[in-house]
Amino acid sequence: MQNRRVANEEPVKAIYLNNSLVQCPVQSWLTLQDFFSLHNQDWAKNATLLEGAILEMSLTTEQDWIHSHTIPYLPSETVISLFPRCAPRSGGTKIRVTGENFAERDSLACRFGSMNAELVRFISSKEIECTTPQFNHFGSGAHVVEFQIANNGADFSSSTGFFEFYDHLIIEDANPLFGEAQTVIGISLDDNAMKTKALEKQPGTPSEPFNFLSSYANPKCVFNHTEIVDAKVTSPTSVSCAAPPCRHPQGGGVLLQLSANSGFDVVDVGFFVYSATQKVPFRLEPNHGRKGGGTRVLAKGISGSFVRDVMPLCRFGSYTSRAVDINRDEGYVACISPPNSVNNFASSVAVDISLSGQVFTNFSVAFRYDEEVFVRSLHPSRGFASGGTDVQVLGGPFANSHELKCRFGTNIVNASFHDTNHISCLSPTLDQVHEVQKVSVFSMAHNPEIQSIS
Repeated sequence: MQNRRVANEEPVKAIYLNNSLVQCPVQSWLTLQDFFSLHNQDWAKNATLLEGAILEMSLTTEQDWIHSHTIPYLPSETVISLFPRCAPRSGGTKIRVTGENFAERDSLACRFGSMNAELVRFISSKEIECTTPQFNHFGSGAHVVEFQIANNGADFSSSTGFFEFYDHLIIEDANPLFGEAQTVIGISLDDNAMKTKALEKQPGTPSEPFNFLSSYANPKCVFNHTEIVDAKVTSPTSVSCAAPPCRHPQGGGVLLQLSANSGFDVVDVGFFVYSATQKVPFRLEPNHGRKGGGTRVLAKGISGSFVRDVMPLCRFGSYTSRAVDINRDEGYVACISPPNSVNNFASSVAVDISLSGQVFTNFSVAFRYDEEVFVRSLHPSRGFASGGTDVQVLGGPFANSHELKCRFGTNIVNASFHDTNHISCLSPTLDQVHEVQKVSVFSMAHNPEIQSIS
């Protein structure tokens, strides 16, 4: 086998590979004027192909042409834009590519760095869709690669784009997760956890960690899987977004998700609960408690039915938890107050109740945090079981309030306020103590008394 020729080109040496395969170098794009020149009409042999050429083979000399095959000539592919421009390393993200001269061929290929796309879908000569491969190169962290297109699956375009792969996003904090439309929610990433998890999956030297300031990122917040809103970048690892209008007048909870690439790939942040528009009045008993938390607080309705069949939610400031008890007969919801540290050590917070487990009453009641009270000494420290001993209590800080009490065991009595460091209480009668007594019987041997009479 000696040569091959393509349309109006001079014969070129073929590269022998094996008994059934040779490689023929194909030259650049042929113009239509060249293709249909008089000099080459006998080669075209009435072919109607406009973007192609005729390949003929010679096994002996340049005059002994024995076979012809149509080789299409396609214009060079041009990449104009990618959307989105970043995706997780796990792969599977569908990227919309715009450009010029894309060909509807089985050989059409997209390449991210050195890795071909898992799937390529032809849409038009100016648009295709490429599915990202799993990207495990370069350890962990964010990494930018070159993006290219090849109509024939081999000759990738010199016109390129760039694309960023990043690790799975891990949420560190989101606050607040309740409110109304336009409530601004702050969301931050746990950068250290992302690095640790990535290194567990792919040991190696990590690249620079992902951050929202990347020119390839386009962060979005997604509400209820359908509402996509812009996220404002507040730091390399944090964003904020405003809640869209609630579709239900009675409010409700919706899933909040975060995306770094325009909503294509998301991670769950938590449930954002919309407040109800109708207020349900209630009161708190007591309406204050320890800074360290743990106070059992009863929320009681002021008018109408307040307790429902589901376990309600209690919200102290920005902290939400399940109620610990409900009593339909007495009409109260029992909550345990959290420590004030969860609300930036606030001296008081607004408390609200969600009777349905989703929608809050929108009737905020203040809960005050008290200073931690301690007892330094008691005088006297003992008294009669019948009670009535005037016990002086030193410590504090004590509040001058009708709620001031002393507790002896399980008995609670009123206390008298003297100053912030001194109160006094009358000891109650000691309750009967029911105990099982253990009786031991010990019997000595009988020794009759013997007296001597003289």
